[in-house]
Amino acid sequence: MEITVFHNRSIKYTLIALGFITLLIPICGALMYGYIEGDPAYFLCMVERIAEGKVLYTDIHCGYTPLWFYLMAGVKLLFRIPYGCYEFYLLLHFVFQFLGSVFLYKLSRELNISKPIALFGGWLYIMTFHWLRGNWVAIDAPSIMFGILACWLAIKYKNKHSFNYFWIGILACCSFLSKQYGFGFIFLCLYLIIFINKDYRVKSIGSFILGYILFICVCMLYWKNDFISIVFSDYGTKTAADVGYDVSVRAKLWTIANAIKYFSIRICPATLIAIFFICHFIKEGRLSQFIFCYSGILGFSLMFWFNTGLHYYLFMMVFGVLLLEMLLSIEMPKWQKIFVCILLFYTVSIQFYSVYKNRVYKEYYKLGYRGEKAIYCKRAQKEMSKSTLKYLSQDDIVWIQDSGLYFLYYMCNLTPPNIETIGYSMGRLGLSEEKAEKQILASDYVICSKKVSDWDKVVFTERLQNYVKQFPKIEVEETNVVIYKLK
Repeated sequence: MEITVFHNRSIKYTLIALGFITLLIPICGALMYGYIEGDPAYFLCMVERIAEGKVLYTDIHCGYTPLWFYLMAGVKLLFRIPYGCYEFYLLLHFVFQFLGSVFLYKLSRELNISKPIALFGGWLYIMTFHWLRGNWVAIDAPSIMFGILACWLAIKYKNKHSFNYFWIGILACCSFLSKQYGFGFIFLCLYLIIFINKDYRVKSIGSFILGYILFICVCMLYWKNDFISIVFSDYGTKTAADVGYDVSVRAKLWTIANAIKYFSIRICPATLIAIFFICHFIKEGRLSQFIFCYSGILGFSLMFWFNTGLHYYLFMMVFGVLLLEMLLSIEMPKWQKIFVCILLFYTVSIQFYSVYKNRVYKEYYKLGYRGEKAIYCKRAQKEMSKSTLKYLSQDDIVWIQDSGLYFLYYMCNLTPPNIETIGYSMGRLGLSEEKAEKQILASDYVICSKKVSDWDKVVFTERLQNYVKQFPKIEVEETNVVIYKLK
């Protein structure tokens, strides 16, 4: 399907400018007014401790693979970034997103997708990334970026020296070492090498696998069982069962099915529609590309076996965008083109609505700019951090009970108890009543929300609440923070 409007230079550059502006507005909104959530605070606290000389897994308990943390710690030390500079890391996060969109554009071109459609795919990638919780500092962005880069180079260097695949294997490994779920890219790269490049040489495949396992072996040799336990952790299964979630196979399969349904209707409708155009894909010799996209979507949907959340759709989204690009590229009768154009309009509309209604208006304007809820206003969060530090020192051991107040760990540069074994773990999937009790007994202070209704009574049970309440209470003025002094 040819995009004829791009033949007119004025229309072409107008559309590019509009696309740039529509991306710039939410990014600037996030940098200026986006609040600091629990997960970004968790990640950045790890960076601070590593920069102090602590070793991941040995000195700090962490539930993720190590690459992103050491990259950010290196950047922090190189530029001497003080703690609390959340916007700096968020800007780097958006750089990872931008690079991911560039590599997706390159991958699209290698799959014989026209420049205008590939450019549109890069724009859609960033827009969708933003509303799927890509507006927070997270480890998903570099993991996806490395994965897309590996897939692009796997096609680009087809029929070249097989040793090229060694470096591609290292890049695919970087996706895994940034976040465990990036492991799926090894299968997608192998698919590209074997079925699209049609490179069946044992030397080529062996070089790729050797490159992939090289740094994993280095990590295993350095951290030994500590690294292995992270890779094969039962996060989302045993921990979820401990707090009463249904972790049966049936429940998890149902969660995956619902995730695919939501993705196909609310995020990327092309996932459903493209199936009805499979004959066109076969006719144009794109069947292997069609299978590649669905393998990515369905394969990464297995992430929902472990947990749920909007950011879990980010890996699937890459292949949904590619599938839409391919659908726009194939030749078809005029009435089918009209149908695909309607699909395109619907897809772009839901991205615009989600970004500008849910992120720009609700989060950046209402919560961030107007400050309707202090806990979701970055300006108020910084003020709360300053007020809290009046009663604490950074040498104190502090356990924060309410995950909604986890930003205090990063903004105040605080250290939790049992940092080697439990550390910054939070929420029902990271804690249990037993672990919460260990954290309380080893703390100098416990921080809670003033609203008892915000307390997680599954982890912070009535027994633990009664124990904490017997100690002196400090209400931080003009905030939602209560501090209990245990020692």
